[in-house]
Amino acid sequence: MKRILILMMTGLLVMALTAGAAWAKPDNAKNAMKVYKTQYKAMVNGKVSVKGSQFKDTANHWGNASIQRMTNLGLFTGYNDGTFKPNNQLSQTEMIVLVMRLVDNDSNDDEEDSVSDNEKIEEVPGWARNSFKKAVNLKIMSLNRFHSAQQASRAETCVAFAKALDLDPIDIDDVNFCDKLLIDKEDLGYILAMYKEGYIKGAPGNYFLPQNCITRAEMAAILERILADLKEDIDDEDDDLLDVYEEIGDVPVDDINLDGDEDEVDVEVVVDLDDYEDEWDDLDESDIEDWLEDLVNDIQDELSEDTIVSGEIINSDNDDVLVSFSKDGTGDLSVSYYDRKDVNDVEDELKGDEFDIAGIEFEITSINYNKYDKIIVYLNAQEEVTSSQWDDLDSSDIEDGVENICEDIAQAFQDDADAEPVMIYVYLYDEDSYLLESYQYDVEEESLD
Repeated sequence: MKRILILMMTGLLVMALTAGAAWAKPDNAKNAMKVYKTQYKAMVNGKVSVKGSQFKDTANHWGNASIQRMTNLGLFTGYNDGTFKPNNQLSQTEMIVLVMRLVDNDSNDDEEDSVSDNEKIEEVPGWARNSFKKAVNLKIMSLNRFHSAQQASRAETCVAFAKALDLDPIDIDDVNFCDKLLIDKEDLGYILAMYKEGYIKGAPGNYFLPQNCITRAEMAAILERILADLKEDIDDEDDDLLDVYEEIGDVPVDDINLDGDEDEVDVEVVVDLDDYEDEWDDLDESDIEDWLEDLVNDIQDELSEDTIVSGEIINSDNDDVLVSFSKDGTGDLSVSYYDRKDVNDVEDELKGDEFDIAGIEFEITSINYNKYDKIIVYLNAQEEVTSSQWDDLDSSDIEDGVENICEDIAQAFQDDADAEPVMIYVYLYDEDSYLLESYQYDVEEESLD
């Protein structure tokens, strides 16, 4: 499976980490880690605007930058009075929900629920129970050590994150924290793994302070360090969407943006036809549809085969929608073309064109491409032509002129509308609209019948 980086800018709605806030499971819990880390990448690369300091009590706080970025990602929100309260302590419930919110935990969806009948579940607020059960089933936390309303310690937070991130515990023989005796040996290995990765820092004097409570600001800083590290991982990946789908035929793709969740994703493919209009017109519709089919299948491989994927190909030169497409889960891909020429466009372009037939100027006054791939063309003389004058003309000169007209018309429909005309019927009239002659041209045989 190709690895893709899904930039879901607005589709993930998360609830506020504030006292008294209503909590809910994120719509995209299955892909939370993937979404947040790519949102973070987009943010630091300037693709997502970052608001300035929006809290009255964080402007001079050491954690202000992390607080602002994690707030912009939706992991935190402030309080109604315009504060963030960076030094407020998190409860174990709030801590574990944030940990689980960050984790791509779809591996747990079909596992047996071993928590629902446990009395501990009664302690957990309704908005947090799903995260709580997943954390226990994944062995990220222990039922015996969980107390819903109790403040989360630095040690508990590190252990939960380490297990959620699948970090292997480190040998504790070389630990030099002055307060290491206050830390459970099993916990210490996970804490060291977090410390080694740079996700958690010690305290002055070579202390860790395992029993100190984790604050909102410290949690924001830990979350950012993890996302920053994961950003480096995905920066090293060569196979993001734009790398894999960098061209549609000979037309470069400038950007691919996705917005939504696992249930439904909107896709925006951006091309600039300022210098590539001819290359775009040369593309067969089948080439575009094959490219879109591969793109949509990769998105569904990364999310779910039931994901509804819809989107547009947009010309950034004029903001016109070139193509719209949709795929309803396992259904067929549907594609509509808006700015590509169809037979009606070609008809409009050809109408009024003038041609020389045996020295007489004729103009196309009407042209129709019907559903049977047959073209009916009417041409009127632009000068006076009597029946006797017409009869005196060399018939081969007339036929050569009509053949040239038919070749030009067939080529226009083939090139500009991907049409396959089979027969062209030509009617020549004098300036008073009296019929002079009619012909039929076999496109495949390239000859008049």
